[in-house]
Amino acid sequence: MKLKKIIILSCTALIFASINTTNINAKTIKNPISTEQQKVLSSNQWKVDQAYNLFISKTKDRKTLYKTDKKTGASNSANLLSENSDDTYPTRSGVILVTSDSNLLGFHYGHAGIVLTPSTTVESMQNGVARFPNTWNSRYNAVKGITVKDTTITQDAEASQWCDEQVGKPYNWNFFNTSTRSRFYCSQLVWAAFHDLYGINIDADSSIPGVIIPVDLPNQSDVTTIYVK
Repeated sequence: MKLKKIIILSCTALIFASINTTNINAKTIKNPISTEQQKVLSSNQWKVDQAYNLFISKTKDRKTLYKTDKKTGASNSANLLSENSDDTYPTRSGVILVTSDSNLLGFHYGHAGIVLTPSTTVESMQNGVARFPNTWNSRYNAVKGITVKDTTITQDAEASQWCDEQVGKPYNWNFFNTSTRSRFYCSQLVWAAFHDLYGINIDADSSIPGVIIPVDLPNQSDVTTIYVK
């Protein structure tokens, strides 16, 4: 009887925890975006759809990729099968990871993070900025690793450290508020690192003006795709 009672109480606690989490998320999501901003999101959703479809198509067609190795500056060479090629999963600090698998509020915006160490990434999920295992190659079906063209390896590592310093900050549900540094959504976090440290806008050609869309990032002129799954 005692065991049965414990199981019932545990299940009840889990149910209430789930309900409370849902309510918190609902309250958080409900207010930050204005009616006008919601209209902007809706009117530009077709552009996001295009970016999403391009992400998927380019993932399937690996041969169209431009290979580059930041350590040597070499490109389009058959022997570039290093940690920064499209045949080997990137573990270098500062490489940005993007997937199209993740969706938020029913929209396939994707998800972005940054490599901190060979075994660790920094990402902003719905519970805020945190460190995660560097397992995107097994966690997601479609993944791209990208690197910023005009930065050095050292600068990339500094960008990942900048993101790591934001660990513990809450999620930013107002996708238009990219200027805040008190909270972050996933792509805003990696964008802000290169923007604040080096003045580089890695999402200059955004599908939605004022919003950093994860699946947009591999299509930008300031980055190079170095890994595809």
